[in-house]
Amino acid sequence: MLGAFDMGSVIFVETGGSGGRRYGGRILKQIRAMFETIHMREEMGEEGWKERMRGHQGMIVRRETGTVPEQKEERLIGKRIREWEEEYFRFIEAGIEATNNPAELTIRHSVLDRIVTQGRHGARGNEWHERFWSVSTTCSLQNIPVMNYLKECLSACFGKRPLPVLINPAYLL
Repeated sequence: MLGAFDMGSVIFVETGGSGGRRYGGRILKQIRAMFETIHMREEMGEEGWKERMRGHQGMIVRRETGTVPEQKEERLIGKRIREWEEEYFRFIEAGIEATNNPAELTIRHSVLDRIVTQGRHGARGNEWHERFWSVSTTCSLQNIPVMNYLKECLSACFGKRPLPVLINPAYLL
């Protein structure tokens, strides 16, 4: 949820004028405290953790958004937090990850490839890489050796057979 909190905007506001700096600083301080609690989930127990997280939610939404300075950026952040409160804090009750770190880790290698190679210079190259990295990541998540899957695909193609299915059919229901 760190991305959901639009941390870039909060940090931008923190580095702005004096009113924005104080406002952004207060929100960042509270969000950092919340993330410290997120990492203490196991040692606090589920109910204690949820209670503490609800407290952080209340502090961020009510106190921090109630004293918004007049600058446009600060008002926008306060408005976003109030309007999207349910989505920002859904992880507290739903038992899902509070951050998108697992998703970021699955695409990290493709992003690094794009940085190192400075991207592809044509639409076909971009399309091929997008598909390859998608297949590679899916194989990795399912503990399927990528080379084995690619060999099966080539064998099926040359043998005029259907391509092997990479997605578990149970997920398609």
